[in-house]
Formats: sequence, C-alpha cells, structure tokens
Amino acid sequence: RVRKDHRAASIALHSAFGTQVLLGIFTVWSGVALWIAVLHQLVGALLVAATVWCAHLLGRRERA
Repeated sequence: RVRKDHRAASIALHSAFGTQVLLGIFTVWSGVALWIAVLHQLVGALLVAATVWCAHLLGRRERA
C-alpha cells in the first residue's frame, strides 16, 4: 500500500521534474528568455526540495 504522505511527495517530485524538463526546453527554444530562465531556476530549487522530501520519507523507519 502507498501511504498518503508518500503519494503526495511522489506527485510533487514528478510534477516538478516534468515542469523542469518543459521549462528547460522552452528556455532553449525561446533563445533564453530571461523570465523563462528564472522560472526554470526556481522550479529547479523546488525539484531539489521535493527530492529531499522523498528521500526523507523513504529513509524513515516504520514504528512497530
């Protein structure tokens, strides 16, 4: 069974990853429009945070 907090973290991680990929493509496509590049950097920071969240949840031990 998937726990609720694991599901939320997984959705956050996958959403941030997909958004990051699309923003990266649009950044190059636009000739590096500044606002897209800045948004790409911000989503990158969110992606790191979501990855840490997932790693934290996976590293937790279950209580007996």
